Amino acid sequence: MIKAVIFDMDGLIVDTEPLLAKAVIIALKNQNLALTEHEYFEHWTKKGGNIRQFIQGKNIDFDFNRYRREKKEIFLSILKENVPLIRGVREKIQALRGRYLLALVSSSENEFIDSILVSTGLKRFFSVVIGSRDVKVEKPAPDGFLLAAERMNVKPEECVVLEDAEKGILAAKNANMKAIAIPNRYTMDNDFRKADQILSSISEFEI
Repeated sequence: MIKAVIFDMDGLIVDTEPLLAKAVIIALKNQNLALTEHEYFEHWTKKGGNIRQFIQGKNIDFDFNRYRREKKEIFLSILKENVPLIRGVREKIQALRGRYLLALVSSSENEFIDSILVSTGLKRFFSVVIGSRDVKVEKPAPDGFLLAAERMNVKPEECVVLEDAEKGILAAKNANMKAIAIPNRYTMDNDFRKADQILSSISEFEI
């Protein structure tokens, strides 16, 4: 029996992927490293890659601390101007509240997550929030989902995960959880064969 619903954030609750891509592109450009939006979505969104993996093999003197600092500053500045909530998500979260435990598991930095949840008014709906600071290994590893289940005091098989990207579906299945894929325009070409179900919008989700 399903007792908990676990949400991804970027690309599922809020349409922040292009905003985060913009921040990464600018931060890399500041160190004379070019990145296209397509490369961002392929490496970060689809595969769950990180900056160290992207830099690997490139003959460049790269300042990781500067990159992280500038990316954070740029992204938080963008979020102050616009946090685009995906259509239907607020209504779905409100409908699920009280019937199921709700958690959020994201690969984003905890500061980004908190800023987004506060500005959208959604923070109060989630009993557990997991960000990149809370786990050693990010998606497609199952660590974030397993930690969320532990903190909600439920078994992995009692959880259903809503994800927009391949890496999230793989993480959910690696955690022995039911995985529902809700692709967006940036992840439609991801491999969702391991998903238990594929929906065209979050409004279609029912338990």
